[in-house]
Amino acid sequence: MEARQRLVKDWLTKIRTRQILLPRFQCFEAWGSKEVGSFLTSIIRDLPVGSALVLGVAGEELPFVSCEIVGAPKKGERVNELLLDGQQRLTVLWRSLTDNYLDKTFFVDIKDDLKPEVIAISH
Repeated sequence: MEARQRLVKDWLTKIRTRQILLPRFQCFEAWGSKEVGSFLTSIIRDLPVGSALVLGVAGEELPFVSCEIVGAPKKGERVNELLLDGQQRLTVLWRSLTDNYLDKTFFVDIKDDLKPEVIAISH
């Protein structure tokens, strides 16, 4: 096991190209607007937001029934990782940065320059 840092753009590329999937036990999206807003607010305030745990599966048959992150492409490159932990955080990044929430859009509220926050606006 090794710890590596990965840039947000690299995570998004893995999702967009379907190189990373979720094992079935991780397939359910649990965060609502409040949690999404809090997570995105932590990011824009440059606060720690946790880590992710991935299982490399390059050249192997997938050990779990799997699914894509919500809104991610159904076809793409060969899967080489399964996301074992961090699904809610990566789903929020993917969906908010691709504006993939059907019923809301998230915006940065900058009324207070020292404490910007993310708010959800329903469609």
